[in-house]
Amino acid sequence: MSKKLKFVLLTSFSSKLGYGHFNRCKILAEKLIKKGHKALLIVNTFDIKFTSTKYWIKNDNIKKNYPKADVCIVDKYYYGEIYYKNLRKFYEKIVIFDDCEFKVPNNVIGVINPNIYAHKSQYPTNLKVWSGKEYIILRDEFLKKRKFKKRNNIFLCVGGSDPTNQIDRLIKALLKESILNINVVYGPGHKNIRNIKKWEDNKQIIAHHNPKDISKLMSQAKYAISSAGSMLYELKSKNTPTICLALANNQKILGQEMNKFTSINYLGFYKDVTDIKLTKAIQREEKKNITNHRLIKNDLFLYGSKKLAADLCNYFLLIDKKNTPYTVSDIKNEYNYSANEKEDFKKLRWGSEKSMNNRYNFIIDKFISKNIKDWLDVGSGTGNLQFIVKKKFPEINPIGLELSEKLFNIAKKRNTKLKIKFFNMDFLKYNKNNFDLITCIGVMSKSNITLHNIFSKSSKLLKKNGLLIMDFKNKNWEKFNSTNFFPEAKHTWYEKNIILNEIKKFKKLDIVEFIGYKPNTNQKVLTSQSHTNYLIVKKKY
Repeated sequence: MSKKLKFVLLTSFSSKLGYGHFNRCKILAEKLIKKGHKALLIVNTFDIKFTSTKYWIKNDNIKKNYPKADVCIVDKYYYGEIYYKNLRKFYEKIVIFDDCEFKVPNNVIGVINPNIYAHKSQYPTNLKVWSGKEYIILRDEFLKKRKFKKRNNIFLCVGGSDPTNQIDRLIKALLKESILNINVVYGPGHKNIRNIKKWEDNKQIIAHHNPKDISKLMSQAKYAISSAGSMLYELKSKNTPTICLALANNQKILGQEMNKFTSINYLGFYKDVTDIKLTKAIQREEKKNITNHRLIKNDLFLYGSKKLAADLCNYFLLIDKKNTPYTVSDIKNEYNYSANEKEDFKKLRWGSEKSMNNRYNFIIDKFISKNIKDWLDVGSGTGNLQFIVKKKFPEINPIGLELSEKLFNIAKKRNTKLKIKFFNMDFLKYNKNNFDLITCIGVMSKSNITLHNIFSKSSKLLKKNGLLIMDFKNKNWEKFNSTNFFPEAKHTWYEKNIILNEIKKFKKLDIVEFIGYKPNTNQKVLTSQSHTNYLIVKKKY
């Protein structure tokens, strides 16, 4: 039976913020629980009183310690570094929701942007991204297929709250142009009760406060007027023609994108929408034939929440099983992007040119000699190490393997005189053997290769007495004992005992040395004294 994960979701709502963040976190939490995992939704309610009958939804009254979890998901529009640095004390894996900022703080390993306009290329390549229309989050009620012979009323809602007091304006505009009944939906965050009550005597107005089945009201409408928030996805799933306005800056991009659908008419930011423009839009919808709005099959946005829950679980379970969250595609994308940098150390994502050169010199001085004939370098990058070694030891036959097409092409272009063999391929698919030396430097911190992979493959490719030299990000670095110092979230860090336990499984391999190394000073130290550790392994037979 596979491991059951625990998720903590942190979100908030208020009369100003609305309920969008809370609603999608609630939906996601429900899907995670349905998959057999645990989820706890912690809510900061600000100016609204809130109670829940769900045991897995709690008010945010945490002052010191958050509950333990495998993954923390934040949906608050918080991007400050201090917040996530403090949160990192409790959670190793932090994921955030984003809608329109397209930026992610440090200490965050992934981002969810469940919008039709979002694409992973809008985020740094070193992040895990769940984005686009396949992850749009809708409630289960929108999965119901409903068909009404007549759509003979109007649906009006601007979200869970109405901070800009638009409901009053929109009702007045509708009453001037339509004789249809208007279903006005007020969310739980609406605070202007006077405005709600003043329309009670108008028989054309039917008020609904936080209705349980809002999709039914949408399905019955000839057309709708709404804010340009996530409700547009719900209305589109019901094929309800919609006039919409952006009530906040973050809604503008969704309104513009949804305007590409013929059934959505985005008028712009509410402050810029004149009464004349609003009236004309209403008049156009009034003139349309009601019978043309038959409910047709529309699966465009229906299953995003289920897919998001499944993909999140699969991803984090894979990390737990393989100890690497990265795919070949992830590695290629990240290094194809960094290959555009001017300096080589930036192309290869080293911290500095000095630390890169120190690593090369350390390898050459300590392990490269005339006794080595055949050498395989895993993650050869731009070929710098191969060029240096080949010039110093012309008798050595180096082979470099590189996943990134762009880094490979740089090495190939520079390889004019030394005739080193470079291959654009995955180490796990390389099968030539009889190497005196295999190096894997700066690779394991972000790689599709697991500990088991590297030891198993090396035991097959090395000659008798051949060496495997590799480095790791050290999770046991003594600096991490400090309460405000943590392993960099976007790298894979390794514990020494886990490495040692894994290598014991391979009887042909024997540890020669396990050392700490400080790249900035080119200094050998105890393993606990540096963020970088080197492992040297010999094949016994």
